[in-house]
Amino acid sequence: MIPQFVHPLLLWGAAAAAVPVVIHLLHRRRFHRQRWAAMEWLLQAAKQNQKRLQMENLLLLLVRTLAVLFLALAITRPTFSDAPMLLGPARATHLYVVLDNSGSMAARSGTRTTFDDALSGVSTLVAALGENDPVSVVLTNANWDQQRQTGRPQVILRDTTDHATVRRRLGELKPAPARADLADALKLIEESVPATAPELRRVAIVSDLQEISLSGQRDRNSTDDPIRQSLLRLRDKGAEVVLVPVGRDIANVAITALRPAEERDVVQGSTAIFQAEVRNYSDRPQKVEVRFTVDGEERGETSQWVNVPARTAGPDAPPAATAQYYTTFRPEDVGVHVIEARIRADGLTFDDARAFAFAVRPRIQVLAVDPDLRSSDPNRAPETYWLKPALSTGDDGPFQVTQMPESEYHGLRTLNGWDIVVFANVERPAPDEASRTRLEEFVKAGGALFLTVGDHVVPQRWNEEIYRREGGLLPAALGSPKVDPQAVLRLDLKASKHAILQNIADPEFAVFFESPVLFGRMTLEGLEAEKDTRVALAYDDLARSPALVEKRFGRGRVLLYTSTVDDGWGRLPGSYVFPALLHETAYWLTSRGDADRNLAAFQPWTRAVPPEFASIDVACADGTTEKPEKDTASGPGSVVVSKTGTIGIYRAVMQLKAQDLLGRAPPAVKDAFTVNFSPLESDLRRIDPAEVLARYKDLIRTGGDAAAAADAVKAKAGEIAVPLLFAALLCLVIEVLLVQRIGRRRAK
Repeated sequence: MIPQFVHPLLLWGAAAAAVPVVIHLLHRRRFHRQRWAAMEWLLQAAKQNQKRLQMENLLLLLVRTLAVLFLALAITRPTFSDAPMLLGPARATHLYVVLDNSGSMAARSGTRTTFDDALSGVSTLVAALGENDPVSVVLTNANWDQQRQTGRPQVILRDTTDHATVRRRLGELKPAPARADLADALKLIEESVPATAPELRRVAIVSDLQEISLSGQRDRNSTDDPIRQSLLRLRDKGAEVVLVPVGRDIANVAITALRPAEERDVVQGSTAIFQAEVRNYSDRPQKVEVRFTVDGEERGETSQWVNVPARTAGPDAPPAATAQYYTTFRPEDVGVHVIEARIRADGLTFDDARAFAFAVRPRIQVLAVDPDLRSSDPNRAPETYWLKPALSTGDDGPFQVTQMPESEYHGLRTLNGWDIVVFANVERPAPDEASRTRLEEFVKAGGALFLTVGDHVVPQRWNEEIYRREGGLLPAALGSPKVDPQAVLRLDLKASKHAILQNIADPEFAVFFESPVLFGRMTLEGLEAEKDTRVALAYDDLARSPALVEKRFGRGRVLLYTSTVDDGWGRLPGSYVFPALLHETAYWLTSRGDADRNLAAFQPWTRAVPPEFASIDVACADGTTEKPEKDTASGPGSVVVSKTGTIGIYRAVMQLKAQDLLGRAPPAVKDAFTVNFSPLESDLRRIDPAEVLARYKDLIRTGGDAAAAADAVKAKAGEIAVPLLFAALLCLVIEVLLVQRIGRRRAK
């Protein structure tokens, strides 16, 4: 082991060890020998004690000299290293820090958050370095630069020896409302650490060790664990990894979800039901008040108390309690709104509120095409005789149904203005190429098509006009009708798990929603070979024949019902289940959803803009304003807001241009979206550091806390300044004791 010194120039201070010797020599008594008869008898006694006095003086001189020498050496901070360096500059330590700033680090206990403890820990590690030792810092969720918020791990400081800048940058950091990916963060560190370097390389992982951040590797084999692989490569590069756990156990109650109770759009005139999901991550049950607001205002019954059970033992998430909020939107409410649910603030404020942005749609416009609407046969009722009253529950209801004869429908030039088109047993769904193109473009753009059959349907004609394998509107090729009043069929409502049947199949309503008798259906051919179709509802026959078959077509949906919506092939019209089934079908077919308005942190918001787009202003949740430009590089015109690192409500106002120079510009279009906290981060349960050490044995060690980690890093470098200080102090104590003892003896 070769001694090295952090401050080698201070070795000149070791010369101070000669001071006691010089003082001793200067104070030696010089005398002239003069014989005196009276003292001759004392000489013999003095000679007997002279050797003992010399030994005592030399011992005191030695202790004083060592005290000064040890103190001088301690000031130079000597270290021992395997490097072949003599008394030159000490080998530097490059400190690499993985700083966890995930959402769980914002948990507060008293006046301090876990992230405050983490920043103090990093400051302690930096303070333990030499003044020229470099520091690199990787943040697990990049959010410090307001213009480049990615939420992914990022190197925010690289190889800097300016420790003042390090401390200033640390003071600018804050927790991000997102999960931490320690595997990716370690990969960045691994890429930053060189294979060979003159300095010692130390990697410090400063984290609260939230279980969810490491649970992804809990059940993996060692060869598949990315954290293990990074640790192995760091070890091969000669870097030592030290774990610095921070934080403490904190109880937390969270709103983990807020959404409509049913998978449908909110339509004017219908009752909208929203539900907030509340979970308790503590070991005691809680009674929690959930308060709802719409656009920041109270609307109707806004408060509900729920009993939230305590979390049970085991890895599963705690059970959820649900608070529901009911409201109705009037015609003047058509547009985009935001509902927010809140609970009382606790240790983690990120998840004490949750918002959901949604659009209130105007009444759903239904075009029902009916070949018998103006039939000359007085004994034949229109095909939509039962359909219209089942959907149109009133002038202010959510559906407005327009019946149209088949001949008149084929004369339409466009389907704009309709949300859903119903073919009720029509003879010719698309008699020419123009009508087929018009219908396909309508569905591709987001329209809905509901196909029902009957005695007017000629399967071959339907197949020719709207069926093309893997490309047509018809979900499957029609076979032949099977109509037999003696062969009783029923809809198997209880077996289906489709969203259309979510409420109908609920056991609570089973007594009302029972399938009536059916005796006619249309068979399908080659359904098993269709890739983009699936059976939503089947009959209860042995073959499980399909009753409802769905297909995605562009942005829209197509649904085929293999029986009639009149009473020609069964008793479905007039039953309780008929209006419920029609309503759920129409809602499902026309729902566009609001997923693009409700984002996770750092997920960009994209908004398609019309050709007359002029500008858009976005008021962000942090109080700032963004003015994104139109982006046409990746296709149709759109705007993108990527600054979404703050949870909360974002509101946008889009200005439009006039279509001509003399015209008036259309009114501004208002929109909104929300950014919410990841519900996984609400679980503050931590992994025991001992478990981490056991999992990555010989690859990582723990410092216990930041101070111990700093000492561990220094001790690995072989620094012995502290022992030298203790040795100097011990010498001084021994010197005092010797002086006292020798003084008492000589006094006697």
